[in-house]
Amino acid sequence: MADLGTREARQHDRTRGDVLADLAGHVNDLTEIRHHAEIREVTEVIGDKRRRVRKRHIITMPSLLESLAQAMSPAVTGDTTAAGYESRPPAALEPINVMLQIRTEAGVWCRILDVKKKRTLAGKLKGLVSAHHTDRQLELLEREASVWVRRAKLATGWEAESFTLNQPCPNCFRKHSLTIAGDHQSAQCNRCGVSWPPHMIGIFTEMLIANETRETVAVTVCDDQNGTDFCYLAAGHVEEHRNSSGRYWARQETA
Repeated sequence: MADLGTREARQHDRTRGDVLADLAGHVNDLTEIRHHAEIREVTEVIGDKRRRVRKRHIITMPSLLESLAQAMSPAVTGDTTAAGYESRPPAALEPINVMLQIRTEAGVWCRILDVKKKRTLAGKLKGLVSAHHTDRQLELLEREASVWVRRAKLATGWEAESFTLNQPCPNCFRKHSLTIAGDHQSAQCNRCGVSWPPHMIGIFTEMLIANETRETVAVTVCDDQNGTDFCYLAAGHVEEHRNSSGRYWARQETA
């Protein structure tokens, strides 16, 4: 369990160089062409023999800013006529909102950090990396840039939306605090900050199953009944029974 750590501890361990590197990474995600590697099964022919092999395939993707711009532009469908296009679906609102947020907040930071005027949004973002910021400014800017990247990935469909489980956290046992990544490959508790990275997601799943089994046993309904009341204590208790309202009655010995 040495890999488990709190969000606060990770933030505290970062140096100024780490924060600056993270900021540069966020800006690169927004402005640079992205390369995604995936493993595909292909048929390989060697002489008369054919076999299925797994090979690494690289996909080139546009930058997040370009992807947002493409999502903002309504697609054209139908045939063109002298009167114009027959059908032009509206652009998705979320990419528009995300692009507006990035433009607005980046513009504010450019004024705060006295970044010289840049003609493009990508130029402004890159200028923010090389600007002169205090440690606090750098920390806040990196945090906002990470939000820009996260929202852009969700708005363009690059990442699936995360969701919350109602099961208790295996570490602090608080319910409705577990956030699962959209790709189901990582998890984190929003209360205690403990996280489970991809290489520990199997352990995390086993811990959830163990917790659910333990909780199910704890609420097992006893087969004893007193009038219309059923006992809700776990099976195997000795002296008394209790209904769901907390009313107790003595255990009756059976012959």
